[in-house]
Amino acid sequence: MIEQTRLIAIAVLLLHFITTVIGPLMSGTYQRNIGQAIKEYTSNRSFFLACKNQN
Repeated sequence: MIEQTRLIAIAVLLLHFITTVIGPLMSGTYQRNIGQAIKEYTSNRSFFLACKNQN
């Protein structure tokens, strides 16, 4: 059950990262949003590391 939840969470994060990076890139507002995307990605990553360390 925990493994399935983790897979779903990773899939959601990947989708979120793709939309925050690829989406702005396609529309040409990449420079303005890249800082925000990196910030979100690093916070998500630290969240995942925290989850990983609990097991």
